[in-house]
Amino acid sequence: MRMGGIEKKRKGRRELQLLLSSVISLALLLSVFLFLSPGPSP
Repeated sequence: MRMGGIEKKRKGRRELQLLLSSVISLALLLSVFLFLSPGPSP
């Protein structure tokens, strides 16, 4: 993890896209895990 004010301002969009993609992948993994796990489903 690089900590820099100027670099942060320049790579703001890239970090946001990375965070968004990671959140989406985590949500997909969680949904798949919940779907495969035997939960209270009719």
